[in-house]
Amino acid sequence: MAVTMTRLSGLDASMLALHNQRRPMTIAAMLLFDTPEPVRPARIAALLAERASRVDRLRRGLPRPWWQPGARWSDTPDFLPGAHIRWERLSHQRTPDDAAMRAWAAARLEVPLDPTRPPWRVHIATGVPGGGFAVLVMLHHALADAVAALAIGRALFDPPPEPVADAPAKTATAASAAGVRPLTQAFARAAGVPRDLAALPQQVWRQAGEVGAVAAAAVGAVRPGKLGAALRGALAASPRREVAFVDLDVEDICRVRKRVGGTLNDVVLAILTGALRTRFHQESGGSERDRTARVLVPVSVRARRRAAADDDGNHFSGYLCELPTHLADPADHAHAVQSMMRAHRASGASRGAGALALLAEHLPAPVHRLATPLLAPAAPLLLDTMVTTIPFPDTPLSLDGAPVRACYPLAPLPPGGGLSMATTRYRRRVRLGLTADPALFADLTGFATVVHDAAHALHESCG
Repeated sequence: MAVTMTRLSGLDASMLALHNQRRPMTIAAMLLFDTPEPVRPARIAALLAERASRVDRLRRGLPRPWWQPGARWSDTPDFLPGAHIRWERLSHQRTPDDAAMRAWAAARLEVPLDPTRPPWRVHIATGVPGGGFAVLVMLHHALADAVAALAIGRALFDPPPEPVADAPAKTATAASAAGVRPLTQAFARAAGVPRDLAALPQQVWRQAGEVGAVAAAAVGAVRPGKLGAALRGALAASPRREVAFVDLDVEDICRVRKRVGGTLNDVVLAILTGALRTRFHQESGGSERDRTARVLVPVSVRARRRAAADDDGNHFSGYLCELPTHLADPADHAHAVQSMMRAHRASGASRGAGALALLAEHLPAPVHRLATPLLAPAAPLLLDTMVTTIPFPDTPLSLDGAPVRACYPLAPLPPGGGLSMATTRYRRRVRLGLTADPALFADLTGFATVVHDAAHALHESCG
């Protein structure tokens, strides 16, 4: 088998530089499956191993130190997918809620993935509340962003049923363009000629201007009053993790959306605004003093950027959003968030302080090795938490014939932060996965209840 080598992008390198024992950069998904038959975990593990062996990205590791010039992802010669898959039975499966399952998932997230080997693991658990089984899929963020993780997940599920009719064929123009473009680019690369030599200086100048504007915006967004939070995040952060899950009715969210406009994700941000306001109120003992919450909302730019043939790594930017936690009315939260996000989308994901990921893309790996760990503790000066949306197909999915009952995405913690939130939509439900460092964000289970209550309050206010 030919060895596949893929360029380590600047964003990939930044994820590796941020990764450490206290802050493993792991993206994950907890999937719950229904099955009327007895669960056969060994069979499920073997099935997943067989399918994983056919996914090129899951074979990749970094055979040399990633910060050395020329480091690339490459196939692991002795790749054994079964070594990355484990199964076990929950020891407290008869608890009245999902506490045992959440503790099980959190304990696995605490174990960092090794990027020198294919950095992924799959854990299978039986004895879960409600019957069936659970699968926790873990990927190093350097290996995949949310869009690439979705492609990996689809490869592990049962194949979809055969379509009833053939899909429409590409038009002759589109098909010919798709075939000719890589060919002409290949000839240009072989000849050592840029695709557009005349435009190269302008492109470099434009990119330098964009990078400078993002850096200036980030400096301007620094909050000196958050220095104490940054110091606490640097000194008190622990390797421990807690997770919690929230289920929301998509119909309720759509009713709010019809009333105030915007997107489904805007409504979720409004719900989190209300939840964080309640959290601040609880922490202050009922005081009305205002506290702000600034969140990073990652945005995929994969479809907007033409990646090189050997670069299929991370491609995302972000919006840095000031949530209106100073407002008391949940309906005002929804209107304010909708207006804020409309402005962000109008200006684009390549501008503003939230686009720091694009700045990271332009830095070489040796610079990330030295600078990123030094700058990471200052992240709380810019943001408090992260809220990301993970795409998930809204079609029936199954594994070994067992249908997916629920899916909860789980995001890594931002540097110096104690909380991250990830959301997805599947089968008429919006699912939120919450991840926390209990040393920095206490009582995550209680906060999950607050999120659910905030969703109800928003629905009542806008209903």
